[in-house]
Amino acid sequence: MEVTTDIIKEIFLKYQDAFDRSLPMPEFKLCHSYRTTGEFNYRLWQNGTMRGQKISVSDYFDWDEVELESVVVHEMIHYHIYYHKIKDTATHGEKFLELALKFNEKYGLHITPIVDISHFKRAPKAPKLSWIAMNIFG
Repeated sequence: MEVTTDIIKEIFLKYQDAFDRSLPMPEFKLCHSYRTTGEFNYRLWQNGTMRGQKISVSDYFDWDEVELESVVVHEMIHYHIYYHKIKDTATHGEKFLELALKFNEKYGLHITPIVDISHFKRAPKAPKLSWIAMNIFG
């Protein structure tokens, strides 16, 4: 499946109830990375207000539905933790892992701290990596 910002938004809306509809709508972006599947970014103002929330997903991969949903919900968990100022032991700490396990069990997702991309197929429109890039950066 080729990912678009509309698809990312659909997934976000599908899982909003699981977060009690507490997360404001972020911006959705595509990134062109073969090393990162997704990320959550935001800016924190001096008064502690969160602004500029953004969920990005790589368009480098030919996604299957479960893997794409897993990446988006992974980023939603980060968003939930930061938005509600939940203290955790690390970026993928105990609170993150508890929520990931809950979503994996309830929805059949595969949320993990690190995504194994070795079996992912390259999207049809994604550029092929050169031998040099694969051996230096891969």
